[in-house]
Amino acid sequence: VLDADYACRRPALAAWFAQRIGTPQGAVPCETALPYLQADNDAGAMSLLTLEPARVYAVDYLLAEGNGQPMSRWGHSMLRLVICAPGRAPGPACRLDLQYHRVLSFRAFVGDVQISSWRGLTGSYPSRLFVLPLN
Repeated sequence: VLDADYACRRPALAAWFAQRIGTPQGAVPCETALPYLQADNDAGAMSLLTLEPARVYAVDYLLAEGNGQPMSRWGHSMLRLVICAPGRAPGPACRLDLQYHRVLSFRAFVGDVQISSWRGLTGSYPSRLFVLPLN
């Protein structure tokens, strides 16, 4: 509670404490941009980027088309963040800013050089969240 960044890390608890004991002195304004790692085209490569939550216009549910692979028979689902271009007011026109949209995808994390179909089918691989560009 005495940490100046506490309200940024735990906003709900900080608001609860502020109602009961008042706002602490020395509180700093919170950074609004959220950092994230975006998976790049090269295997294992990532870029550190930031996301301004106020630019997110909508969140869409995406369902990937099935294919002949046994591990894909249950389908893949993802979330698309419809992010407005810098300077554009949030609204339906943001759906045209495809270069700024991001896809949130949970995938199996395979840390071995040999992929086990059985482990993939039974869900034995841990799931990881990937952030990818839409295009």
